[in-house]
Amino acid sequence: ITLPEWVCTVFHTSGCDTQTIVNNNGSTEYGLFQINNKIWCRDNQIPHSRDICGISCDKFLDDDLTDDIMCV
Repeated sequence: ITLPEWVCTVFHTSGCDTQTIVNNNGSTEYGLFQINNKIWCRDNQIPHSRDICGISCDKFLDDDLTDDIMCV
Protein backbone atom coordinates (compact mmCIF):
# COMPACT_ATOMS: atom_id res chain seq x y z
CA ILE A 1 0.00 0.00 0.00
CA THR A 2 1.32 3.45 -0.88
CA LEU A 3 1.70 6.29 1.61
CA PRO A 4 -1.22 8.27 0.11
CA GLU A 5 -3.44 5.18 0.51
CA TRP A 6 -2.42 4.87 4.18
CA VAL A 7 -3.15 8.56 4.77
CA CYS A 8 -6.58 8.19 3.17
CA THR A 9 -7.31 5.05 5.22
CA VAL A 10 -6.28 6.73 8.48
CA PHE A 11 -8.37 9.81 7.69
CA HIS A 12 -11.50 7.81 6.95
CA THR A 13 -11.19 5.24 9.77
CA SER A 14 -10.08 7.38 12.72
CA GLY A 15 -10.21 10.98 11.55
CA CYS A 16 -6.44 11.11 12.24
CA ASP A 17 -7.16 10.90 15.99
CA THR A 18 -4.98 8.47 17.97
CA GLN A 19 -7.61 8.38 20.76
CA THR A 20 -10.37 6.97 18.54
CA ILE A 21 -12.24 3.93 19.87
CA VAL A 22 -15.02 2.41 17.76
CA ASN A 23 -17.35 -0.41 18.83
CA ASN A 24 -18.03 -2.59 15.82
CA ASN A 25 -20.30 -5.67 15.93
CA GLY A 26 -19.11 -7.06 19.26
CA SER A 27 -15.49 -6.01 18.97
CA THR A 28 -13.60 -2.76 19.48
CA GLU A 29 -11.15 -0.97 17.20
CA TYR A 30 -8.42 1.23 18.65
CA GLY A 31 -6.36 4.21 17.61
CA LEU A 32 -5.22 5.75 14.37
CA PHE A 33 -5.35 2.52 12.36
CA GLN A 34 -8.43 1.09 14.15
CA ILE A 35 -6.67 -2.10 15.24
CA ASN A 36 -9.25 -4.70 16.27
CA ASN A 37 -9.29 -6.45 19.67
CA LYS A 38 -10.65 -9.72 18.29
CA ILE A 39 -7.54 -10.51 16.31
CA TRP A 40 -4.69 -8.02 16.74
CA CYS A 41 -4.54 -6.89 20.39
CA ARG A 42 -5.85 -7.82 23.84
CA ASP A 43 -8.17 -6.06 26.25
CA ASN A 44 -10.62 -7.11 28.95
CA GLN A 45 -13.57 -7.16 26.52
CA ILE A 46 -12.47 -10.25 24.57
CA PRO A 47 -10.41 -12.52 26.86
CA HIS A 48 -9.65 -15.01 24.07
CA SER A 49 -8.36 -12.54 21.50
CA ARG A 50 -5.86 -13.99 19.03
CA ASP A 51 -3.57 -11.05 20.05
CA ILE A 52 -1.39 -11.48 16.96
CA CYS A 53 0.55 -8.29 17.72
CA GLY A 54 1.14 -9.36 21.35
CA ILE A 55 0.16 -6.01 22.83
CA SER A 56 -2.52 -4.42 24.98
CA CYS A 57 -5.05 -2.50 22.86
CA ASP A 58 -4.72 0.66 24.97
CA LYS A 59 -1.14 1.06 23.69
CA PHE A 60 -2.68 2.11 20.35
CA LEU A 61 -4.31 5.17 21.95
CA ASP A 62 -1.18 7.20 22.66
CA ASP A 63 0.77 9.50 20.35
CA ASP A 64 3.72 7.09 20.01
CA LEU A 65 2.92 5.38 16.71
CA THR A 66 5.87 2.97 16.81
CA ASP A 67 3.86 0.02 18.16
CA ASP A 68 0.86 0.90 15.97
CA ILE A 69 3.00 0.82 12.82
CA MET A 70 4.73 -2.41 13.88
CA CYS A 71 1.35 -4.09 14.32
CA VAL A 72 -0.09 -2.76 11.08
